[in-house]
Amino acid sequence: MTRTFIALEMNKALQRHLSGFIHQVAPVLPGMKWVNPQGIHLTLAFLGELDDDQLQLLSAATRQAASQVAPFTYRLTRPGIFGSPRQPRVLWMGIEERTGSLTQLHRLLQQQLKQRDFPVETRPFSPHLTLARGKAPLVPGIY
Repeated sequence: MTRTFIALEMNKALQRHLSGFIHQVAPVLPGMKWVNPQGIHLTLAFLGELDDDQLQLLSAATRQAASQVAPFTYRLTRPGIFGSPRQPRVLWMGIEERTGSLTQLHRLLQQQLKQRDFPVETRPFSPHLTLARGKAPLVPGIY
């Protein structure tokens, strides 16, 4: 079994930019567990533990969806959080892709996964890059 997700990798320039952002922000938010900038990615689907047969089905679904979308670029927008400001679960960086191709890719991928009986996300697609996860409530007054 393999823990599996489908994601877009960041190029080196974006990794360097996000590394600089993390380096600036991490000292003022010590209650966060920061990700390695080289591993930052844009998750399109998380599928959990899959066996080899499921991985083959997943690979076919991914290829099918990707073949229907033209190449695109995106840019970073602004940071944000999931959770409350006092106890953020996730600190993230937003993504903007103006042509709609990223959303189309996500929609097509969800269709392909559903056709192959994989579970699909029911929440709206919110493209973002996870930068840190909250470990504990933030301590008032030190930030």
